[in-house]
Amino acid sequence: MKTRQVHLVSRPEGFATPDNFVVREVDLPVLKEGQVLVENLYMSIDPYMRRSMEPVATDLPPWPIGEALNGPSIGRV
Repeated sequence: MKTRQVHLVSRPEGFATPDNFVVREVDLPVLKEGQVLVENLYMSIDPYMRRSMEPVATDLPPWPIGEALNGPSIGRV
C-alpha cells in the first residue's frame, strides 16, 4: 500500500511557495496489532511551521531538506 508525503526540498526566501515542497509516494509500513490506518484529508501548514524551514534553529529545530513535513491534519479512520 502506498501513501503520499509532503517533503521540504528547499529553504523558502520570504514566503514559502509550492516550489519549496514536493509530494512523494512512499510505501506504508505494515500495521501492527492495535494500530489503525488514517486517511489524511487535509494537512495544515501553520505559521509556526515556517520558522522550522529556516536553516538556523530558533525556538524550533530546523526541518532537514528532504524530510517529510508533519503537522495538524484532518483524517478519516
